[in-house]
Amino acid sequence: MHDVIIIGAGPAGLSAAQTLASARNTPQNPLKVSVLVIDSGTSHLNKAAPHQAPAISLGLDGLSILSKMREDINTLGGVEWAEDKILEISGDNDTGFVLKSTEKEYQAKKVVVATGAFDPKIAGLPETMENPMGNRGPMVMLSHKRGIVKPGLFVAGLLAGESSMFAIAAGSGCHAGIMVYRDFLNSNDIIHDVPGGRS
Repeated sequence: MHDVIIIGAGPAGLSAAQTLASARNTPQNPLKVSVLVIDSGTSHLNKAAPHQAPAISLGLDGLSILSKMREDINTLGGVEWAEDKILEISGDNDTGFVLKSTEKEYQAKKVVVATGAFDPKIAGLPETMENPMGNRGPMVMLSHKRGIVKPGLFVAGLLAGESSMFAIAAGSGCHAGIMVYRDFLNSNDIIHDVPGGRS
């Protein structure tokens, strides 16, 4: 069983993964959790060239951004990767979650769903509703409170109702990572970076 499974490896999913990976070496209250990112390879950033992403070089294409994010996450450690499409989720915060694809079954204590703006078609998730930020067809979102769909189940990015801007989706993923971190520690701590704090 993994501590955390993140469904989706776009800006939100990867930001959640990086936040949790960085928590392994934070000076205060380090949290070493096992994270599995499951991705079907359908992030819209694969075909984009963001020009409004802070700290990202202009002209860098989306595929290169995602590749660099994965590289940074691998440097931090603690994250595994799987290429798969999740079709069903069941369970809860007390007994753990079971995620099923056509051929595999995964187990996790916590789950972050960051599958993008369109219906993820994952049985067992709460019903989606229209995303008010939608501007490109039938965009949907999951109902949540501060990124928590229900105890142990978190949502990030466009599926959380955020705009399709890279920085906003990435920030939502970071927020989801912090909420998972707080849930494991049962505290309101955040991950602080200070000069020399990770040497």
